[in-house]
Amino acid sequence: MTSLPTFFRSLFSLLILVLFSATVFAGDYEDGMAFYDKQDYKSSFPLIEKAAKSGNAKAQFQYGKMFALGQGTTKDSSKAIQWYRRAAEQGNASAQHNLGVHYHDGEGVKKDLAQAAKWYAAAADQGSTYSKFSLGRMYQVGEGVPKDEKKAFDLFIESANQGFERAQYSVGHAYITGLGVKEDYEKGLSWYRKAAGHGHRQAQENLCAVEFEKKNWDEAFKWCQMADEGESKKGIVPSALGLIYLNGYGSQKADYKQAFKHLTVASERDMSTAQYGLGFMYEYGVSTTVDKAKAMMLYEAAAKGGSELAIKRLKELKEN
Repeated sequence: MTSLPTFFRSLFSLLILVLFSATVFAGDYEDGMAFYDKQDYKSSFPLIEKAAKSGNAKAQFQYGKMFALGQGTTKDSSKAIQWYRRAAEQGNASAQHNLGVHYHDGEGVKKDLAQAAKWYAAAADQGSTYSKFSLGRMYQVGEGVPKDEKKAFDLFIESANQGFERAQYSVGHAYITGLGVKEDYEKGLSWYRKAAGHGHRQAQENLCAVEFEKKNWDEAFKWCQMADEGESKKGIVPSALGLIYLNGYGSQKADYKQAFKHLTVASERDMSTAQYGLGFMYEYGVSTTVDKAKAMMLYEAAAKGGSELAIKRLKELKEN
């Protein structure tokens, strides 16, 4: 029979070995991430692989991510999912979220909305900002879970309070439409402002339109300019900017060159207000050569779009 002191010595040696192994593999992960951060994926991959196969959950997530993106190895969605799952089952929230994304989109695995919701919920319970938002969207439309607009709103606002601009926009939209919460237009706009300030283009476009309609010219110009710099495809953005430049609204000085540029873009997107403004510029040769025929064509297009100013101007021109 092994003596008690010998038993403790053996146990102590085993404990030291386990701790040493954990430290070594943790070192592999950290060294691998150092290479990864330098975008040296070829050097990073074998170190991350070693740590992942030792059971390190962070390394398993990273290993899966590198397979998903084809970093340092051939892109392989099925292997990505395999390693995300190992990390997720150890409670890694990032892996749980990514596993949810794969199940939601059916990438590398058969689409399964119930599984997507399950993994999003697991990550959300650990505080994952993105999973709260993603799960909220599923509850909003009843995708993989029973439709529950109130629960969707609660998840959106948790994510929004963590600073996620897409969730902030969704909270704003919910307040404006009364989706899962009592309608409150001003609260909705305040959340749009938060989202817009974080670069959310749709929020910027909405505020551009709202403030222009209210004739809050400086606020409108600010949000319209932000949306324009974000390569907005909406007609309201260049239309509002063009009219502000054309008329010198607010503290913005008139700039006919900029007005012509923006109104041309907006006119091509069938914005009747822009078509009228651009028609005016062609009729009177403002920052362009006089072209009465083009002016008439633009006035007619604007009139078809419901511009009362264009209808009035066409009537005046026909009477003269």
